[in-house]
Amino acid sequence: MVCISLMISSVSALSEKQKDWFELMENEYLGKGIAVDQDGCWGAQCVDLVSQYVTYLFPDESLGKKAYSKSLGFGNARELYAISSSEYFDKIPYSQGIVPQTGDIGVWGKAGSGFYTGGHVAVIYYADRNNLSLIHQDGYQANTVVFREDGSFEQLSHYNGDFIGFLRPKLSKIKEHNPDMSDDFYNFSKDENNNVNIYMDNLEYNAIVDLNIMNPSENNSALDKLNRLELVVLVLRLTGNTENVENMSDEDLNRELDMVADVDQIADWGRAYVAYAMKAGMISGVTQTVEGKRVFDPAGTVSGAALATVIYRALNHQPASFEDVKNLYVEMVNNAEEGASSNIALLENKEVSRSDTAKIMFDFLKYAYYIDEEGDKVLSLKEHLINNNIIDEQRANRVLNK
Repeated sequence: MVCISLMISSVSALSEKQKDWFELMENEYLGKGIAVDQDGCWGAQCVDLVSQYVTYLFPDESLGKKAYSKSLGFGNARELYAISSSEYFDKIPYSQGIVPQTGDIGVWGKAGSGFYTGGHVAVIYYADRNNLSLIHQDGYQANTVVFREDGSFEQLSHYNGDFIGFLRPKLSKIKEHNPDMSDDFYNFSKDENNNVNIYMDNLEYNAIVDLNIMNPSENNSALDKLNRLELVVLVLRLTGNTENVENMSDEDLNRELDMVADVDQIADWGRAYVAYAMKAGMISGVTQTVEGKRVFDPAGTVSGAALATVIYRALNHQPASFEDVKNLYVEMVNNAEEGASSNIALLENKEVSRSDTAKIMFDFLKYAYYIDEEGDKVLSLKEHLINNNIIDEQRANRVLNK
């Protein structure tokens, strides 16, 4: 590891807080497959890393992880130059010959259509008149991680064409470490087990989010345990059955729900998913019954084996036992790609998180097939979703790292 104080430019102009952040990047993030999803929505994007940087510089205990909203604001990358607060940043418009300082935030603008239309942002690690070194992450890469990139201004303009300018954090506004604030606040990028960031090297979670199968929000995180209602909804999305749910007749819907003892505990938006899954034989409720009706238990947790079993049933497989599920999983992966790694160990988990769920679903997207009544493979799950315009082929190939 090269000492960061010898690498970065304009070190004397940095606050201790900025120096600490760069050391954090050097020691904990760069080259370690780490991704940052500061806002908890839409996976790891370029704005997330910059938001983490700004939250580190301008902490606000009342806002927690969202402290960046007070100074940087919310918006697409290209919008941050305009909407960020002049109370916290000096705004330096880009022109030829401008040399940013270490610690500045570079903002790129929109250029044409396709990828990067939302712009790009990065933290400047080093700059001179000809070259730049950036610490950033690229939300359009298949495997989004924090990385350092070096090149000329022209080479690094590929993100979105022209620079808009640079945001320079005001040293007078950067709050030094407050001993009254808990260490947990300053370690906001670590999970409950003190691992750096809940995403770590989690390509799978970002892929499932990018394909709109799993939709994160401020109310959940990758570490949250999967519940039984989420299980049904996510499996039906994964297997392309959402339209079938929407087209279910009122007669079928009511007949299935009439047999559910705790239907009033199922959120209105999820009842059709549960009814369809029961009608299709994907689920049958828990073993408990009340007056002859099945108990669904929407808030109950889900094991890895149960998750895989429901997915297999949706693909017309009918595993009879946990051993059947494990054997199908091993066969599925090995037949598709010799020596391929998989997440089969997660099937042993008695409770899976949303992150675990994404990893298992990722394997199914890459390797699984529908089968016919004779047990023969008829179409891969990925091909089925592409052929029915449920996912975009280019995006699927990119995020599945093919």
